[in-house]
Amino acid sequence: MFKHLQEIESKLYQRYLTVERNVKAGSNSFYDSYLDLQEQFVKVVALDYGIEFGVRDSVGQLLRNATLKAYFLETLGVEEYTYNKMQDYTLKVNAHKHKGEKTVQIETIVNYLRVFYNAASAYANSKAIDADGFDANYYISIFGIFEKENSELRCEMQQLKEELATSVEEGKLKDSDIATYQGLLSQSALDKLS
Repeated sequence: MFKHLQEIESKLYQRYLTVERNVKAGSNSFYDSYLDLQEQFVKVVALDYGIEFGVRDSVGQLLRNATLKAYFLETLGVEEYTYNKMQDYTLKVNAHKHKGEKTVQIETIVNYLRVFYNAASAYANSKAIDADGFDANYYISIFGIFEKENSELRCEMQQLKEELATSVEEGKLKDSDIATYQGLLSQSALDKLS
């Protein structure tokens, strides 16, 4: 759904992939990666329009630039609501970073990405780049999927360890196989795996 970002800039698409991984992990790092994505996008647009900015200028500073705002609203046709939400979400993410972590929720992810999609697709359209539609159900379906997969893999590994233990007890394994079995990861080491 965000493949059009590749055509805008490959680094922008890479930032999106980081956001998607954080959605799959159900991680609070979603906020940081979202801010990085939005900042990369706004800088691409500013550079394309010829708006100069400093290397250390933040996305919040750029979004307060009147010329850039006019470009988004008047030239790209981004709705004022969307532009204001881009500013609002930037403030909220910064508050998240500096005042304490918020727990990411699927509703937040969908809202943030829908706003980003609206702005990015308007820019893509201005460059004659097709943008697929936004599908909130996709994010709902992948939210926290890594944790589900990890739980399933942990259960499967535990079952395998139990089968091996039974085989060792019944004498079905060679001494060398027993030594290998004893060298398997402990449960605490398993819990630390990603």
